[in-house]
Amino acid sequence: MDLINKKIDIIAKKLFDNNSSSFAKKLGVTHTTIRNYRTDKIPKFDFIMQLVKNLGINWEWLVHDRGDMINKDGQVKVSEPSPAYNTNELISMQREYIETLKQNIKLLQHDLEEQRAEIERLKKKSKDE
Repeated sequence: MDLINKKIDIIAKKLFDNNSSSFAKKLGVTHTTIRNYRTDKIPKFDFIMQLVKNLGINWEWLVHDRGDMINKDGQVKVSEPSPAYNTNELISMQREYIETLKQNIKLLQHDLEEQRAEIERLKKKSKDE
């Protein structure tokens, strides 16, 4: 499970009493989408923006694990969306998200290489025995 999946799971637990159906209904997506995003599927950028704009989730907390879950004003704006972001802000946020995904890919590639090396080591050890 990636950081973003853990954060979506936390949102579901804290804001929707662990109810994926309520969470999905609030954001206009399917229960399956929420379930997948809570576990292992990397969410689409549009979904991330819905969390930020419609639920008042703090971008820094969600993507970078910094700050509080809820935006500075302390309010979860479930009934009324926060003001729209301008195009430059959206582009900047999307770039940050892409960079975070790239970093995660690098970490996963490193882990994969370590696992491959371990498999080769075990194969060699097995042949030697």
